[in-house]
Amino acid sequence: MTSADVEWPDGQPGTYTPTYSAAFPGAVDSYTITHGSPVTETYTQPAITRDSTGAAINVTQIVVS
Repeated sequence: MTSADVEWPDGQPGTYTPTYSAAFPGAVDSYTITHGSPVTETYTQPAITRDSTGAAINVTQIVVS
């Protein structure tokens, strides 16, 4: 999946767009979710850090813009 439509609890549309891990296929390393049409907010999960087994060891805070 390269992106997916979402519906927020307030009924507004949005789009979820993941970025997959190159080292751990299928795992999502970062993503964005938009809110509104036109877009009024974007929520971004910056790339996480994984250990050698693929477990998340550093998950930074979501950024709202």
